[in-house]
Amino acid sequence: MSKSKLSQWVWLFVLFVVLLLIPIGVSGFGILNIINMIYLMIIAAMALNLIMRTGHVNFAHAAFLAIGAYSSTFLSMKVGLPFWLCLPLAGLTGALIAWGLGWIILRIKGPYFFLVTVAFSEVFIRLLDWFSSVTGGHQGIEQIPKPSITIPNLFTFRFKSEVSFYYLLLVVMLASVIIMYRLQHGHWGLTWRAVREADMVAESAGVNVLRYKVIAFTTGCFFTALSGSLYAHYVSFINTDTFGLLMMFGLLFAVVVGGRDYFYGPIIGIVLLRSLSAAVAHMAEYQPMVYGTILILVILFFPAGVASLPSKFEAMWRRVLPIRRVSETARG
Repeated sequence: MSKSKLSQWVWLFVLFVVLLLIPIGVSGFGILNIINMIYLMIIAAMALNLIMRTGHVNFAHAAFLAIGAYSSTFLSMKVGLPFWLCLPLAGLTGALIAWGLGWIILRIKGPYFFLVTVAFSEVFIRLLDWFSSVTGGHQGIEQIPKPSITIPNLFTFRFKSEVSFYYLLLVVMLASVIIMYRLQHGHWGLTWRAVREADMVAESAGVNVLRYKVIAFTTGCFFTALSGSLYAHYVSFINTDTFGLLMMFGLLFAVVVGGRDYFYGPIIGIVLLRSLSAAVAHMAEYQPMVYGTILILVILFFPAGVASLPSKFEAMWRRVLPIRRVSETARG
């Protein structure tokens, strides 16, 4: 193993240990709640970025969060299934809907795809409002069961505290990130990038472009629905207002501001978004304006996102360093 590879594994191990120790060093309900929401949204934001690898921005992404949340809630409260079955089934529900929808809408490109996905999201949310006797509508559904682990005749452990949920969300988030990392850095990821850069060239080379787009769309929506399921059981309350355009804008903000061409870009974006939300929580009516201003500034001055700043600084330093050496030599 090379030294650089060993160094990467050491840093990853240190990061993992730090993540495990965060609940010990963080005091107060509010901070741990913010971190838990960051873990939830990281899954959804990275799933959106995975779909964007094919060149499509899914503006129905928040609707798939709702699909995961409501399907998991119904399976838990109406059918009586445990959380550990509701979680994967919610993800599969989102994936199944995405699979059927993808074959239809992924043939569309540009502004038409934007309009179709926005329309799908709005229609789905309105349907949830229309059947408010079942979904709760704006009033929502309360007292969604918390996850629990039961060993017969021994004990039952319920995930009620912020700390217990922290470790549950951490495990699911890390597992999701690792899977998406392997997908994006393997054969699938290379093909998705080729489809995004030049889909007609890829198709002429024998790539089934629509099939690869549908796979990316389905995979991304699966993880998004998982995030929705976790959200429902963590907060124990959902309503139709939760999954509107503001949620969609927040996820898109995280991907674009963080850096959509970088795997870890959405993670940076979500951390910035949730930190900013906590900082301006006392003036919630101005949050969209603040987010929009930051988004415009990033697009204008850092189109590749915040994740590109280290490489920009490194390139700047490399340009400055020879000049400094020449000036020092001239003075000498």
